[in-house]
Amino acid sequence: MISFKSLIVTGSLSLLTLAAWADPPKVIERWIHNEQKVNFTGSGPNPAMNYEFTPEAGQIFNIEGVWVDADQVEVSFDKESAPEFLEKKFFRIKDGKKQVLFVYHLQTPEYYHGLTQGRKADVKLPVTPSASVRSLFTWDDKPQQEAFFTKLSINLVLGANRRLIPAAELSRSLYFTKLFRLIKKDLPASFVYLPEVLGILPKGQKEGGTLIRTIPPEVLRGERQLIPYFSLYSPDATAPDQKPLVVQMIDQSGRPAKEFIRKHLLDDFIVEWLSLAIDHGITMEPHGQNLMIETDSKGRLTGRYVHRDFGGFSVDRDYRRKLGLPDVAEKDIPHFAGIFDAGDNDYGLKTSFTRFFVNILDNLDWRYSEWQRNGWVEDMKGENFREIFLKDLESLYEAKTGLKLKMNGDFEKIMEGVHQARKKRLAVRSQKSLAPASSMSCRKIFRY
Repeated sequence: MISFKSLIVTGSLSLLTLAAWADPPKVIERWIHNEQKVNFTGSGPNPAMNYEFTPEAGQIFNIEGVWVDADQVEVSFDKESAPEFLEKKFFRIKDGKKQVLFVYHLQTPEYYHGLTQGRKADVKLPVTPSASVRSLFTWDDKPQQEAFFTKLSINLVLGANRRLIPAAELSRSLYFTKLFRLIKKDLPASFVYLPEVLGILPKGQKEGGTLIRTIPPEVLRGERQLIPYFSLYSPDATAPDQKPLVVQMIDQSGRPAKEFIRKHLLDDFIVEWLSLAIDHGITMEPHGQNLMIETDSKGRLTGRYVHRDFGGFSVDRDYRRKLGLPDVAEKDIPHFAGIFDAGDNDYGLKTSFTRFFVNILDNLDWRYSEWQRNGWVEDMKGENFREIFLKDLESLYEAKTGLKLKMNGDFEKIMEGVHQARKKRLAVRSQKSLAPASSMSCRKIFRY
């Protein structure tokens, strides 16, 4: 049983009492635990944050919200992607005026004094951090299906950046939610995402927004579990001698560790990535926090990869247009503060696998050597997952495109390879020219 403690903050922050009044839904307790306690970074909590608000503290506290007239904020709401309860929670009509619930983090509430005007909170919602201090599991004491993520701005420099959500990120997040809803049937079967359905920005500002992200209904019904990549190989801070999750999965599968990791954590994901990049003109930001795997209620892999945080996604809209692929109608694209930014696709291509390499593969190789010394996994005999990933990326790229790709240890070369494949696709202008990713079999190529 995972226990949570309510939090009361007093002292230097001069805040209202933050006594939370509801524990999180039981179906997401394990997910919360993995985010907070099975997430080794080596850096510890950020000293700029009040410790009680960090994932390391594992506390429940309240965020606050005030009802503001709709003309005081910019709002984009993708109703078609949102559960019904969110509209009821964040919108209302009072005295004939449409109002919006604006919620904010109590780390730096003074940032919004121009909007809140020193008012007492109209609403308090219990939250607990994910691995990110800004992205909070949020719920109330109503049915457990009413849980979601609230991503809030914090007026502090954390990790070299001031953590105020900019207008461009809000616009991009809502755009990708609309785009993925539009093309869902064409996406790889393995691709799952957490819709970002509501963006709110105080009028006259270009940063300081709030973003609402949904949790899949299958998770809230207890039918599926989501596990961040970092939680697969990190030790559990509450049980450091316990085998990490991926080693437990390997034991249950009865397959060699190298084969299991190569198939389920590397190659099947490469297939999905190539499909998004070549077939759809889309790149993602697959680091250990934003990329998750899905299991069923018994912890068995479903073969699906779950993506969150569209701030790091990008799309080549011109490439999609030339292919005749659908796009969000211009009138439906959100423009917070007059800004819409679909992301720099070339930058995304250059950095996407670099993030996977540095953030995931380096940690995986490091951890694997520890597991080997503990006798939990077999000897890799001089190999490592970075080299395996590069070789398999070249092979899977060739199997999909018929083109050669030599990475030579340089992840930025994938950009050149994707551009070559896109040129071939445009020249032929036929889906039949490139085998769809769903038809590619890693097992057949690599003979697992």
